[in-house]
Amino acid sequence: MSEREFTAIVVGYVNYGDADRIVTFLSPKLGVVASIAKHSRASQKRFQGTIDLGNKITGIIRPSQGNLWKVTEANVVSSRHRLRSDLHKIALMTYFCEISGKLGQPETPEPKMFGLLETAIQHLEEYTTGFGIGYRLAFESKTLSFAGLQPRFLHCIHCRQKADMEPMRILPVEGGVFHQRCLPARSPEYQTPLGSEASLQWLQQAEFGLRSPLMQSIGETMPSGPQWVLSQIIENHLHQSLKSKDFLQMLENTT
Repeated sequence: MSEREFTAIVVGYVNYGDADRIVTFLSPKLGVVASIAKHSRASQKRFQGTIDLGNKITGIIRPSQGNLWKVTEANVVSSRHRLRSDLHKIALMTYFCEISGKLGQPETPEPKMFGLLETAIQHLEEYTTGFGIGYRLAFESKTLSFAGLQPRFLHCIHCRQKADMEPMRILPVEGGVFHQRCLPARSPEYQTPLGSEASLQWLQQAEFGLRSPLMQSIGETMPSGPQWVLSQIIENHLHQSLKSKDFLQMLENTT
């Protein structure tokens, strides 16, 4: 396989050895790509300021050892300087990059997921406020949808009837809502209710975030409800915790 030109967003990296960095990119044409940037931490010229989380870059990669590609050239298109002065925006960008990198398909075109992440980071760069829980939930639901895991908010997964004023519960394992009467049977020894309760108003607002352009969720507020349930759906699918979640959760709980 020959060299490939690429456009991508840096969605993750880990330092490797004394001078290298293993980088994960999300590209519209190549999907999620793991690559090694040799001497990226030592060279002051070759990759200076390029391999940083959230940066949009262009460059050239070529096959390397194992499953890694090798970055032979990288240039910054957008480095997101303005948002990096705001701690909450940094936390959101980190979280968005992580779930995009985890839910995107390896080396398979991901134009929708790339476009969504690029749009979200651009919003964080351009707008001062408005990035509350409603915006995060909209991003989460859209990312799940592009990964083929679209959550169901307004129809019961079991009976397929519309959500109504009857208590509804979201089950992360199932990826959607159930009427109370439709919940799966459980053994009597279980005391904790299944899933998380969600009001019809919360479900309707979550559906709005899923169906509407992401920009329309800037400044949107969410009714009281299971504000981290979509993150739980992602973690359940991945069978692992999201590393960036705890810090973002702490910031949201203090604002």
